Order: sequence, then C-alpha cells, then structure tokens
Amino acid sequence: MNKWNEDYGDDVDLAQQRFAHREEEEKRRSKEYSAWCESMETCAGMPVPELKDGFSAETDFHPDVWLDAGVSLIESGKPTRDWSIKSPNYFDGFEDMYPRYSLDYTVIQMGTEFFLKGMWLLQFAELRPFRSNLYLAPNARSEINAKLKALSHDILDIASEVGEIPEYATDEESKKFLRIITGVFKFYYYPLHGRASHWAHARYPKKFYMDRIAQAVPDSWRKYPYQWTLLRLFRQAENRVYQIWFPDGERGF
Repeated sequence: MNKWNEDYGDDVDLAQQRFAHREEEEKRRSKEYSAWCESMETCAGMPVPELKDGFSAETDFHPDVWLDAGVSLIESGKPTRDWSIKSPNYFDGFEDMYPRYSLDYTVIQMGTEFFLKGMWLLQFAELRPFRSNLYLAPNARSEINAKLKALSHDILDIASEVGEIPEYATDEESKKFLRIITGVFKFYYYPLHGRASHWAHARYPKKFYMDRIAQAVPDSWRKYPYQWTLLRLFRQAENRVYQIWFPDGERGF
C-alpha cells in the first residue's frame, strides 16, 4: 500500500479537502508571521525597557526555579537518526526510522549547571519553603549570590561541591546521580579548551586544529547520548531531591 492509500484509502474527495485545508492554514500562518515580523521590526525602534522606581532585577535564588530550568533544558533535544532501528512504515520504497534525540554540549552543560545549582541552593533554610514572593534582604541576597558565583561553570567541581552537602552525602540515590553525571561529562562532554574559562567557552561551536600539519576537524568525532536517558536521569533525581528536603510532601507553595 502506498502512502496515499495508507492515509486516505480510496476517498479522493477527503484527501483533496485535507490538502485544501493545509493550504489555507499555511496561507493564514504566513499572513500571521508577516504581521508579527512587521510588528517586531517596529519594536526595534522603541526605547529599551526600564524598571519601575524602587525595583531591581536580580537573580532568583529559589531552588525550584533552577531545578525546573535544568530539566526544561534537558527536554529540549535535537532530532537525530539512528539508522540501525527500522520502522514498519514505508514511503516511496524507503523505510522511515524512529526519530531519536540528543543533546549537544551547550544544552547539557547549561541544563546540568542549573540543576546542580538548584540542588546546592536547597541547603539554605531561608530559601525554603518555596514561595514566588518570598523576600530576601539585600545582605542575604548578596551573600548567596557571591557563593553561587564562586561555583563557576565547572560541572565536575559543582557536582563535587553538591556531594559534600550532608543531605546528599548520606543519600545513596543522590550520590549515584552525581557519579553518573560526572561520568557523562567525562565520557561525552568534557571541554578540551585550554583556558581557565573552558567550561563556559566550550558552549561555542568548536573545531579541533592540528597546526603542525594544517588540519582542522569538526566536532563530529563523538556521538552524544540519547536525550531520553538523560531526561529520565534528571527527572528521577528531581523527585529524589524533593523527597530529601520535603519528606512530608509539603513544599510551602
């Protein structure tokens, strides 16, 4: 059975109606897109936004925001193809493949950094319970911000620091998670840039150079892990983290 018959059978009228609907929808979207681009182009001439008097924009130290941001980034994989997995669907004589997703360095590094720092922030009692309108005095914000910045972007160092927090150091599931993350970054994602800021700098697209023989090799020498394995790992860790700090299930929302 070809693709047409598989989708519509012998109902040609139904197929024509669906194609017509798709064309109309595409026209509507194109019109909407053009209007949106025009409005954004107009916004380019606007003055930059300003805060209302008395307000300051600073880092949100709520651990749940950091944990959620980390998981959200891990969810944003890019499609890849695994040509070893066959699909039963056929089109024009070619076999479709089940789509797979992976995470490049930029996404996994930022997602893991956010998540680990969320775990780290939970040690501060003043950041629990979670309330979006929880107020912290300037001195408290400054102190936590200085400690947070001191963690830098080095995933291995952050994981080690988190592992020293007593609540995680005495929990086998947390220790296992931190060991796995350390292994993932050593095996797949360790940045090889020769500079102090190599963890952050490695977020840029990279290429490997051998100047002695004037050769350049793109970053395609290692296959990244599938997204679903990392996503399951982080979701399980997130559940465990909340169990540790909120054993009664009350987070104080």
